[in-house]
Amino acid sequence: FAFAHQLDGAHGPSVPDPEVIGMIDQALEQDGFHLHFQPIVSLQGDSREHYAVLVRLNDDSDQELLPEAFLSHAEQGQRLAEIDRWVIRNSLREMARLHAVGQKTIFFINISSAGIKDDSLLLWICDCLREFKAKGSWLTVQFSQQDLRKHIKPASRLIEGLKKINCRIALSHFDNTPGSDALVQHLPIDVVKLSPDYLSNLTENKAQQDALVDINARLQSAGVLTIASGVEDAGSLAVLWNTGVNYIQGYFLQEPASEINFPAEV
Repeated sequence: FAFAHQLDGAHGPSVPDPEVIGMIDQALEQDGFHLHFQPIVSLQGDSREHYAVLVRLNDDSDQELLPEAFLSHAEQGQRLAEIDRWVIRNSLREMARLHAVGQKTIFFINISSAGIKDDSLLLWICDCLREFKAKGSWLTVQFSQQDLRKHIKPASRLIEGLKKINCRIALSHFDNTPGSDALVQHLPIDVVKLSPDYLSNLTENKAQQDALVDINARLQSAGVLTIASGVEDAGSLAVLWNTGVNYIQGYFLQEPASEINFPAEV
């Protein structure tokens, strides 16, 4: 589960599980969610520390649940916007703490489809920035390609507002389907995270490597930075060095963890 509280387009249940909804509501009321962080590592000499922010929830037995175990229920139960707000506020609190001790940290925070449609979310983010004396430039707000396509008008309004407070905008799960490039051309996207599918069998598949080189060059020529996500092995990393992507993220580098811990070297 590569990023934040992303649903990855998976088909959720038609009816939410009342037990899971109960755990979600309790976590929202009692500050019971947990943040995990996964480094996004520069291959181009960026000295800042970038992290993908992920959300976790413990069940009644205190076992940690991964997002796929509860976010589909949260979507059906109309709790995603509230979870977005919990993640944003707690991420900004942590980021402000890190900057106060001199760490040049940038967090990638995902906004769900419910968050996109939340007309008051931008004001909430501004209030949180003021509360923690944080800067918008410390925050990269990420939207999935699928959500942008489905909700282009409210997403455009939200993105316009986020840019005004100096947030960077990321597009995740980018693939080569028709219309993908149009999102990059017509929205002020700063960073594109390539679909993990591009790294599938990358070391053995020359056609896949060539496609990755072409897509990466096309995106960079449009003025956006690129992230290869789902890096799971040393062979893929070696290929990516030669591809020219700007950043990499994946379990081969480091698993998500509750503590901030940037890799010493790649």
